[in-house]
Amino acid sequence: MRRNEAITLLSFFALISPYLMGSPAYGLIDLFPGFEGDQIEVEEGEFHTPSSILNSRDSYGILVKNERDLDTVEVQVILPEEFQLLSVREEPEWELFLLPDNTGRERIIIWNGSTIKPGAEETFVITIQNPTNVFVYHFISVQIYANGESDVWRPWVQVIPSNQIGGLEFVTLGVGAVVVALALPLVESLLGAVRKKGERRGNSL
Repeated sequence: MRRNEAITLLSFFALISPYLMGSPAYGLIDLFPGFEGDQIEVEEGEFHTPSSILNSRDSYGILVKNERDLDTVEVQVILPEEFQLLSVREEPEWELFLLPDNTGRERIIIWNGSTIKPGAEETFVITIQNPTNVFVYHFISVQIYANGESDVWRPWVQVIPSNQIGGLEFVTLGVGAVVVALALPLVESLLGAVRKKGERRGNSL
């Protein structure tokens, strides 16, 4: 997947991400709010509930694991529109790019220029201002590999009042399944357009 196609998909998923409310699932990119330190260390089988406090400034560790047999060469994360990006920690050997959305706010974060080897992992850190609404928010993310293939993940965080931090209560919306059902045909249409564009490009060569 080329970068412009990945960013197109990221922008689309950002519109529907608040409603992708399926059961909390872990991918190979995961969020750790309240992060302090250098590298995230997670024990095999360890479970955590990513939680952060309403309307607060927080540092999020972003743990990226590589379980393919190819190098990860780029990581892209898009913030939900309810969050404000305050800063991004500099990472040795990685180049950082911040891209704006259509309102001019920097919401797409891209790290490239280095690699995550097969079986290895990397920690990136961002500082953001949390929203004022209780909700489960998804940070649509793309992991790009050396051969150009990519995986799309949707790590999540529940933003809740401070007296609920540490609990296992998840915010749910009954409309979530309906929105996902409506969104899936749009996803298929977008992917079809990207494939047709690639076919036309190939035929013109």
